[in-house]
Amino acid sequence: DVPIAKPEKMHNACAYNYPRTKEVLTNALNSANYICEALCNTKLFLRKNGKTSYTEGHHLIPFEYQDDFNYSLDVEANVVSLCPNCHKLLHYGYDKEEILKRLYEARIERLKKCNLDIDFASLLLMYR
Repeated sequence: DVPIAKPEKMHNACAYNYPRTKEVLTNALNSANYICEALCNTKLFLRKNGKTSYTEGHHLIPFEYQDDFNYSLDVEANVVSLCPNCHKLLHYGYDKEEILKRLYEARIERLKKCNLDIDFASLLLMYR
């Protein structure tokens, strides 16, 4: 993981729309072997290609906070592979702290190498 300078904001209706790189997403999912990194043990279905399990990429440090960082949040260290249920739990669920803590602890050193230094309390506030 190499730190990438902060991207330029794209101008449209979304106040925090930054360019995302499909390659970053693909590499992150592939690196996780298309399993749910929340370790939920959900039985995953196969993607249309019939070869890999269906998981979704999720930016652990949410993209809406890009302006708070000097480096891009769209790096592999910040993208976790999640089953659809765990992904929606992080976005819309009430009881997300345990999963978020597990993901944070597994990624914090990689995030630091990309100059994305954040403590867990600050990350948790981003999910409130």
